[in-house]
Amino acid sequence: MTDSSASTPEPQKEVKKRDPLYITIIIVLLGAVAFCGYQWNYYSHENAVSKAELEEMTFYMKEMEADIGSSGLELMSTDLRENLQAMLEQMDTLQTDNQAMLDSISEQRERVTGLLAELEDMRKKGKRDARTIYKLRKETETLRKVMRYQVHKIDSLNQLNIQYRGEIEEKDAAINKKDDEIKDLTSEKQGLEEQVSIGSKLQTSGIKADALRVRASGNYKETPRAKSTNMIRACFTIMGNPIAKSGDKAIYMRIVSPSGGVLNNGNPELFQADGSEKEASIKRVVNYQKENMDLCIFYDVENKIDPGEYIVKIFCEGVEIATTTFALK
Repeated sequence: MTDSSASTPEPQKEVKKRDPLYITIIIVLLGAVAFCGYQWNYYSHENAVSKAELEEMTFYMKEMEADIGSSGLELMSTDLRENLQAMLEQMDTLQTDNQAMLDSISEQRERVTGLLAELEDMRKKGKRDARTIYKLRKETETLRKVMRYQVHKIDSLNQLNIQYRGEIEEKDAAINKKDDEIKDLTSEKQGLEEQVSIGSKLQTSGIKADALRVRASGNYKETPRAKSTNMIRACFTIMGNPIAKSGDKAIYMRIVSPSGGVLNNGNPELFQADGSEKEASIKRVVNYQKENMDLCIFYDVENKIDPGEYIVKIFCEGVEIATTTFALK
């Protein structure tokens, strides 16, 4: 009896322990329901306000259309058309070598042309739609902003091109100046070289030519007669020249007869002078050491020669350095 009466109160204690948990859950659920109801009420109110504002805007738009009327919309359409046409004209004046900018301008021109076509279509159909005109106006404003950017960009590029062109022209001018200076120096150098070349040529003085008669003893004397002439002599002095090259020099004597032929005894000496090959009567090699040198050249007359005037020319290194004449009876 004592054991059964002692175990009876335990279930009642478990029920009492669960009651606070159920109460907490119920309170949370009620709070959630209350919050959802508040949110639904708030967004329903906001939706109603937005709907009211939209209806109000629609109402005012209709009133604006009614107030403006067809004539007002026509004026707005005309103004918009003029703005678009002005933009096209301005695009035609834009000039640049930048292909990307040209492509962008072409794209904007197509958009402007499309807006003009849309306006023209509205005009032909007699539409007076404020919304469409408003939309076209906004697109026009956007295009105008793009075009302003393009104008600014092209102007900047043109300024850079002008700057670079100026720098290039300055560099070209400097290069041309240097080229001119080089040409002047080259010309001056060539002139100096020519002067040196001319100055380095041998020069002579006191040239004299005559005919000689050779005696049996081997001695000779001047003769004025052609039939007595056995030898022709030319004597001269080669002047000292410090800029001439020293060493062996080939001296050519050319004797021209009264008939114009060159005396050569059938065995002419050939040499180059004045750009062509010439005949010489005799050649003599001397060793020149940049000092005055007295020289006589003798030509043996093996065949009969004619009376008249004879011309004697002396050549060295392709240049005539002396000339004289003598006459025979």
